[in-house]
Amino acid sequence: MKGNKTILEVTGYKMENFLHEVPISELYDGNNTWENINYKYKLSEEIKKGSLLKVYIYNPTKSIVYIDDLEIKFYNMN
Repeated sequence: MKGNKTILEVTGYKMENFLHEVPISELYDGNNTWENINYKYKLSEEIKKGSLLKVYIYNPTKSIVYIDDLEIKFYNMN
């Protein structure tokens, strides 16, 4: 899975596109079993309500990657 990444991308009106990448190898130990993975990321305050958020797996190696029950939660940290 070398080279595979989880990508968080945000685009919006009057803002510069935002991209955050996390190598899958930093989230998963590679033991080929199902496991729960939690990852938290604080979005910049520059990101406004109504912006488009995309979360996806970038797989340039075209290796097999299984993901099940992806859940994205938002919390107000103010």
